Amino acid sequence: MEIERKNAQFLVERAAKTISEGDWGRDLQIVTEVIEGPAKHAILAEAERWMPDLIVVGSHGYGALGRFFLGSVSFAVVTHAPCSVEIVRNRSLTPRD
Repeated sequence: MEIERKNAQFLVERAAKTISEGDWGRDLQIVTEVIEGPAKHAILAEAERWMPDLIVVGSHGYGALGRFFLGSVSFAVVTHAPCSVEIVRNRSLTPRD
């Protein structure tokens, strides 16, 4: 469990660094925290605590069957968040015509 926590912390810090080094991220105050538990519950609990204007979540792009078996964090956040939600996908994972 400790290895996973350290790996998660590394990934979060790397993402924060990437954002802060971008032109649009220099004026942002970035706060990071690794929270254990189901992602949809953790995101919604933090949203209730912080009362943000916007939550940005990623999507793996699973179809209906995948969402049925795996659950959809983005769907749960969209339907229960106290603010606007933006869902983004990694273009390299999105099927192209």
